[in-house]
Order: sequence, then structure tokens, then C-alpha cells
Amino acid sequence: MVRLLTLIALIGLFTRCEFDYEQLKPESFGEVGSVTIIMNTNILDTDVGKHLKTKMNKKIYGTFPAEMIHKTYYVPDDAKSNATNRQTEIVVIKIVPEDQYATPKVDTKYNIYVTNQIIITVTVNNLKTLDDFIEEGWDRLVLQPIEKFELEYIKNRTEPKRHKSSQKSLGNRFGINMVLPNDFVVNEDENNFIWMTRKETRQTEEGFTVWVQQGILVWQVDYLNESQFDPDSLLAQRDSVLMKKVPYEKKKGYMSTEYMEGFAPINKVHEDNGLYKVDLSGMWKVDGDPAIHMGGAFYQTSFYNQKTGKLVTVCAYQHAPGVSQRKLHLNMRAWVNSISLN
Repeated sequence: MVRLLTLIALIGLFTRCEFDYEQLKPESFGEVGSVTIIMNTNILDTDVGKHLKTKMNKKIYGTFPAEMIHKTYYVPDDAKSNATNRQTEIVVIKIVPEDQYATPKVDTKYNIYVTNQIIITVTVNNLKTLDDFIEEGWDRLVLQPIEKFELEYIKNRTEPKRHKSSQKSLGNRFGINMVLPNDFVVNEDENNFIWMTRKETRQTEEGFTVWVQQGILVWQVDYLNESQFDPDSLLAQRDSVLMKKVPYEKKKGYMSTEYMEGFAPINKVHEDNGLYKVDLSGMWKVDGDPAIHMGGAFYQTSFYNQKTGKLVTVCAYQHAPGVSQRKLHLNMRAWVNSISLN
């Protein structure tokens, strides 16, 4: 009887262990926003390699000086190690000279070696096929899944410590939910407008300590027709709201939008969970007082909330002089993309 009970206990233990294998995996240690590409690195000296590096060296729009969206590390495929396998974002490029790979095969998997990990394997039959894939499929089948993973990763990390006090206003007045860090401070809370900010210190490369500020602006207007989604209309509305609602330095200056060539806002139209959205990216600045030199990147989205009959805009912005803005900008995009309707 004792042996039987012991056997049952052991079976239960092993069953539980099998069930918990995923939880027992170590966590990835690579920084989100850093991509490790495992490949034959001799290719990097060819035109195909230059094409690949051009794709991976895209800049964050609205930052100055310009900074790349991703840090990219190229690792020789014969030098892969346990440390490589524990990176957060991995792309593996394989060249297998077989006809079946004349059409590139893209395999995306998650949490293979560690938790919080994405591995995308691209298999092609030759360099020409790889070059064509980089041109036609890299953005959609590699970069977009990586971005989606990054945004979800930050959202999941923020969720346990989300800013709860703002949720009532966001829910009751705008009909939305957002996943925001709990160190945001609400500056203004009106019927159709909310302004929240957070501050932290960062070290510059020169060793100086600077204040970094990030903010969230939410406003809404009555939805009348589709013409309100025109980028020019959205920008006119944005500038009007900023001038009235976001003052700087004892209201001598106010937040505005930079329209200088190279920094003028760009737009993206897409659907997200059934919501038609227009995103705007660019740089903000302070107008009204030439003595104030502040600015930085912004990222905003606008959508129609059918339940409330309002056109809602959510804008994230940052002021981060002298420090890397890659992770800060990624956080902004994650906050804006965490929006869901009540």
C-alpha cells in the first residue's frame, strides 16, 4: 500500500513537472529592441548583405540625432552558443541549396530556449532568393512580427504594475483602457482631455545625469465624417489642442508640431482589433517663447469610438536630451498600442 501511494505521488510529481516545463525555462536576457541575426556572416560583405543591413538600419522617425529602431548583432552560424540561444529576438538565415526553398520558408516560434523569446528562421536556396526576400518579404514577415512581439512584451511587463488611478477617467470619459506604468502623474483631467507625465533620470555617454520626461495626451472631439481622418485635419486638430492645453514655463510657451523638412509628421493607416486607425509620427517642439529649447519624438493614433460617438486621439511624447531614445520610443509605441475599447 505504501509503495502504491509512493508511486502515485511520483506520477503526480512528474506530471506536474511536465506541465510546468515552460515555467521552469530561464528568462531571455537580451534587451528588447536588440536583434541577433545568425547567418553566414561572409554574406555581409556582398550586395545582399548590404541590402540586409540597410533594412535593419532603419531610423526612429522624429528623433534627433537619428537613432536606429533596432540594435543588430550579426553572429556567424558556426559560432552559435548557449548565450546566443538565450537572446530575446533572434533571426536565423539559412541557405539550403534545394529546390523546395526557391520559395523562402519562414518559421516563427516562441520561447524555444527561454521565455519571452521570438525566433524567426528564414530558409532560402541561394543568395538571389534571399535578396528578393529581403526586398519583398522582410518587413512583413520578419520586422512586423518582431515589432508585435516587442510591443506585447512591454505591455505584459507593465500590466502587473499598471497605472490604475487613470483608468477610471480613461474608461468613463473616453471609453478606453490603456496599460501605462504606475509612475505617471496626472497633470490635467478634464471631460475631453487628459495629460499625464512621468520623469526619470538617465546617464549620458559623457556621464552626465539628465531628466527624461515622457507624457501621454488623450483628447476627443465629436465624430462628424471620414474627412476628420485626413492627416492634415488631424494635425490641425492636434496643434489646436496643444496650443490651448499643453503650456510650458509658466504658460509663456506651448507644445506644437515640428514641420521642418525631414521631421514633418508622417502617417500610417491600419486596422487594429477591428478599429480603423491613423497613426502620426514626428517631432514636437515648444512655440511661443524663443528662450525655451525643448522637443522630442511623438507617436499618436486616432480612431472612432462608435460607443461614444467620439474621434479619440492618444499621443505619447518624450523629451530625452543626450541619451539613447530607442527603448524610450519603443515604450511609447507600446503604451499607445495597448489601447482597447471598454
